[in-house]
Amino acid sequence: MTVASTTSVNVKQAVPFFGVTNMEASLRFYVDGLGFKMKHRWIPNREEDKPDGRIRWCWLELGDAAIMLQEFLPEHQPKEMQARASRPRTAPACVPRGCWRRSTARACVLRPHRLA
Repeated sequence: MTVASTTSVNVKQAVPFFGVTNMEASLRFYVDGLGFKMKHRWIPNREEDKPDGRIRWCWLELGDAAIMLQEFLPEHQPKEMQARASRPRTAPACVPRGCWRRSTARACVLRPHRLA
């Protein structure tokens, strides 16, 4: 008789990582708009990272949920971000595609993302 072995996994959280094209706009949306709290951040200080005093990476939390945001230098952006930036878009670059709808000229709201 064969006994199935059980593997114990110690995963506590899976955190999505969003590449953004404008960290300031993204922080306004997630922190000021949705109420996330910044728990960690990275402001480059090495010459090769082209320090400019701005946050380039951060970890945001809202309750038990967390996300990471990173703004890449234009010359280091993944090809996917460069292609996405060239397409017309009505939602701000800080919001995942499909999660946005404009309700009035001044107010915008998130909507649940529909999976195809």
